[in-house]
Amino acid sequence: MRYNDYGHGFSKDPVRLEDLIIRSLTNGYLSLLTRYLRIYEIWPRIVGEDDAKLAEPYLFEEGVLFVRVKHSGYLHKFNYQIPKWLDRLYVEFEAPVVEKIVLRLNPQTSNNA
Repeated sequence: MRYNDYGHGFSKDPVRLEDLIIRSLTNGYLSLLTRYLRIYEIWPRIVGEDDAKLAEPYLFEEGVLFVRVKHSGYLHKFNYQIPKWLDRLYVEFEAPVVEKIVLRLNPQTSNNA
């Protein structure tokens, strides 16, 4: 017996791997991973090319995006940018995937300015 596709108990029918992957992409860990990778990919469009060199996403957890900021002086500037960034992310995803952005000072960002 196998657990059925829809979580309603056990079924004797085999589960197609394709169905498991599709379900995982929309509801499971792969969905989260896909969203995070997409955030990282579109980040320069969200914040602008220059600011993307000074602030980069590094963690996405339960709707909260954590962003490393290279210089302390930019923490203040970027705090004012957060509402605009959230709006742009909402437009990109057509949903509130990112509910909050938390800035953290970390001079070891991978991008060099």
